[in-house]
Amino acid sequence: TMKLPTEEGMREILEEYFNECIKKEQIPTKNGMTLALNITRETYNQWKKKSDTLKEYEKLTEECWVQTLRSNNVAGTIFYLKNAFQYRDRQDLDFKGNIAIKQITGMEIEKDEDKVQNKNRKADNSK
Repeated sequence: TMKLPTEEGMREILEEYFNECIKKEQIPTKNGMTLALNITRETYNQWKKKSDTLKEYEKLTEECWVQTLRSNNVAGTIFYLKNAFQYRDRQDLDFKGNIAIKQITGMEIEKDEDKVQNKNRKADNSK
């Protein structure tokens, strides 16, 4: 991989990239940062592990995209956030009643409080 530039050098390049985005009314992207730094995505991911500047500018990029959720193209913004920043849809499921969960091992986990307490008492009495 390429040698990691100084934090100051990286900051100058990314600052220039962000200023260009502002002038052109574009939203910065991770890919845009890799182009500005003249590196591959793999190198970007390696550098990000060591560079606070790169982490900071990635957070700024994410925030720019989050702010665009107020615009008309919400679907495009959501697509980018999911793909570039691992945003996910979330479903909350609400289960009621007694549920027995079978694990891969075949063991059952009791969800009925009385049964769990009775098993715990039996285990304590056998000691």
